[in-house]
Amino acid sequence: MQTETKHLDFIVIGASKSGTTSLFQYLRSHGEIYLPPGKDAPFFASDEWFEQGWEAVVEHYYSGARKDLLWGSVTPRYMEDIRVPRRIAKLMPEAKFIALLRNPIDRAYSQYRQQVRRGKEKRDFHRAVLEQLAPGSMEAARKMPASAESNCHTYFVRSEYGRILRNFLDFFPKENLLPVFTEELRKSPETVLDLICAFLGVATGHRPGNLGKSYHVGGSRERFPKLVSGLRRLRPVRAAWKLLPRR
Repeated sequence: MQTETKHLDFIVIGASKSGTTSLFQYLRSHGEIYLPPGKDAPFFASDEWFEQGWEAVVEHYYSGARKDLLWGSVTPRYMEDIRVPRRIAKLMPEAKFIALLRNPIDRAYSQYRQQVRRGKEKRDFHRAVLEQLAPGSMEAARKMPASAESNCHTYFVRSEYGRILRNFLDFFPKENLLPVFTEELRKSPETVLDLICAFLGVATGHRPGNLGKSYHVGGSRERFPKLVSGLRRLRPVRAAWKLLPRR
């Protein structure tokens, strides 16, 4: 008799450059949670994996996982692909989501710096800002598929958290989505970790030995505080900003 394949109980969906690696490291040692050894297993954003089916992912990433544990995935790419919410809803309609969100300008700047280090970006940040916020540029960037080629054109559209999370709320109830903030995770990791554990329904009080350690740090200081308030006055940004939780 064939047993039913277990689905994911929760997914940390990002955003990219917001500390998802740190959160992955904190959660993976919780006794009631199973996360695969490699952080990024983007089944719903990978056509190759998606065509193979969920059973192939289970065999590859979760074959040694106990079914009485909560199965999770930490995959920032899910906030970069508009197909993902619909795909998840069809297969895993009960899934819960944790959206780790960083100050949108710092997140964009961190993505920019990553592209500079990789030799993909030759512009200075000021020029990149002007070009990406030019009329029509953001709308064009929103239509770009997530790929290495699009990384230099999506610094700001990947920070449009309200627009991105609205795509998930079109398919899932708001009770299934927990937004938490990178700055809060850095300042008070115990509080944020307890909040996440309570949301998932597992024991709070988990204090891994690495709690508070940051991974893949590209700079944590808010570099452009005045630019945040300036962007909020732009009409396309202002509409999306209002969709975020007040805090």
